[in-house]
Amino acid sequence: MFKTVCKNCQTELGFMNIRRLEDLDFEKIGIFCTDCFSKVEAEIKSLRFVEKYKGTSIYMKNGKFGLWGANYYFKSLEDARARIDNRHIAYVDTNALGFMFEQMK
Repeated sequence: MFKTVCKNCQTELGFMNIRRLEDLDFEKIGIFCTDCFSKVEAEIKSLRFVEKYKGTSIYMKNGKFGLWGANYYFKSLEDARARIDNRHIAYVDTNALGFMFEQMK
């Protein structure tokens, strides 16, 4: 039978102690136990960290700037700062918006 183990400490994982860690661009890093997850996440975040702007941390991977957990990125640090300054602006996938309008007809 296949057993899932923590990528860090090799502890066998079950439903209660499993966490999946994804990078800034949602690339899968690995599956970890709850004890190792926060330590590994902090290490990855420290590698990607650029600066803290108005209380919000900005990260970078492969020349793309973003906020951890956000599904969008920016081409420059200035664009990321502008997004933090204008939190009321939403980034919307125009394809999804078009689909929504089609459904409302």
